[in-house]
Amino acid sequence: MSVLFVVESALAQELRSRIDRVALASWRDEGQILFFTAPDANRTGKELAANILEYLDGKSVADVWIQKRLKCDIRQLQLRGLSVSSYALKTLLQGDNLFKYLKRFGLDWKTAAQRKLCSYASAEITESHVAKWLLQFDHLGNHRWVGEVLLRLLDVMPAHEVGDALAVDGSFFSDQLIFAFNKDRWGKSWETINGHLVKRHSGLNLQPISEAIVVCKSPSRIKLIEDGLFSGTEMKGIFDSLLNERNGRAPKVTPLSDPSILRKVALGLRFSVICDYGDQILAHFLAKKNLLNISIDHDAARRRIRVLRPNSDKAKPISEGVPSQFTDTFTEQLRSRIEPEVFQHTELWGDKIDRAKSFCREIGGQLWQNYLYKKNYLTGWPPDRVQRCALGMEGLGLAFAFAHSVPKATLPLFWGRGPVYFGGNEKVNWIPLFENADT
Repeated sequence: MSVLFVVESALAQELRSRIDRVALASWRDEGQILFFTAPDANRTGKELAANILEYLDGKSVADVWIQKRLKCDIRQLQLRGLSVSSYALKTLLQGDNLFKYLKRFGLDWKTAAQRKLCSYASAEITESHVAKWLLQFDHLGNHRWVGEVLLRLLDVMPAHEVGDALAVDGSFFSDQLIFAFNKDRWGKSWETINGHLVKRHSGLNLQPISEAIVVCKSPSRIKLIEDGLFSGTEMKGIFDSLLNERNGRAPKVTPLSDPSILRKVALGLRFSVICDYGDQILAHFLAKKNLLNISIDHDAARRRIRVLRPNSDKAKPISEGVPSQFTDTFTEQLRSRIEPEVFQHTELWGDKIDRAKSFCREIGGQLWQNYLYKKNYLTGWPPDRVQRCALGMEGLGLAFAFAHSVPKATLPLFWGRGPVYFGGNEKVNWIPLFENADT
C-alpha cells in the first residue's frame, strides 16, 4: 500500500526534498509515496475531494495526509475506505517528525532497506548484522554517514524478477530453442535461474554452452542465459574460452574443437540486468572477434544501470553498429567516461561527496586485495588494475545485489572482508553486509 500527501503546489518541492533525506533514494520511482498538488488553498472542499478520488482511481492507497491549509471534504474520502489525516507542514518538517511518520508505514530508509535485504537468500541479514556493519564505519574515523547513504542506495533484485526477465514471454519457450549456461557457474546463480525457468517450462532443452553450440543446427537457436551483464569480463572470458584464445589462462568453459562453428550458430544473450559499460565492452568485443551472429537482447533486462557519462564524440554508440576500426584505446576511452553509480546521487552526498569517494576507494582497495589473496589471484593483477577495482570491478561503483549473489561490480564494502585501515585509526577486521558473497 502507498501513502498520499496532498499539499499546496508552492510547497510540494520543499516536502519532496525533505523526503529525499529520510526515505530510500529510489522512493520517487517505487510509487509508495505519492503526491497530489493543489494549486492554492481556495479550492472548495468537495472539489478537492473529487479531484483526489479521481487521481487515486486504480492506485493502491490506504492513507491520505492533507495539508491543514487546504479545504477538503474528508467525509467523501472516508466513505471510499481511506484513512485521512491532516498535517501542518511546518510541524511535519520539524526534527525527526517526517522520519517517524514514514516509519509508521515502513517507508523510512532504514525499514525499507531492511525489507530489501530480506530478499538476499545466501545468508540472513538481520537488523543486528546491519548495525554491526555500520559500526565499522564509526571505527574507521566516524564515517557512519557513508554507510547510511550506501544503504539508502542499495537495490536487491528478488529471485522472481530474475526469472521473469529471463522468461519474458511465452514465445521464448520454443521447441527450436536451446538454453545454454556457463558450466563454470553451475552453482548458486544458475540453480536460481534454472529453478525459475523450469517452473515456466518443464521441457527445456538445457545444455552447457560448449555442447549446445555443437548440437545446434538451423533453424534451432541458442539462448545463453546469465543473470547480469556488468563489466563484460565474464562474457568475454566465455567466448575467448570457446575460441581457445585464453592465452595461457584457464578456460572458463570447454573450448570448441572447431572454433569456427561459433560464428555459424544463431546465438542470443539474455540478461536480467544490463549495465551500459558492460554492454559497450561486450558489443565491441563481439564485433572485434567477428562474432556478428551473436546478439544481446536488451529488451528483456529488468534493470538498466547507467554509469557512462555522455560521449562528447558524436559518432554512433558502439552498440548501435559494427565499429569501423578497433584500437587499444577503446577501453580506456570508455573507462574515462565512468561515473560510479553510487556517486551519481549528489543530492544525498552533498558537500561530503569527495570524502565519501576517498573513504570508499581506500577501504575498497584493501578489501579487493583481500579478495584476490583469498582466491589466490594476486599473480597477474597489476597495482593499477587493483586500484581501478577499489569501487568494484572496473570502478563501476554499484550498490546492487541479486537474491542469490552479489556482482563484483558492486562496492567491495558490501561484500568484501578482512583487515582494513583508514588514516591513523585502529585496524578493523571488516565483515561484509552480504555474507557468502566473496566467492
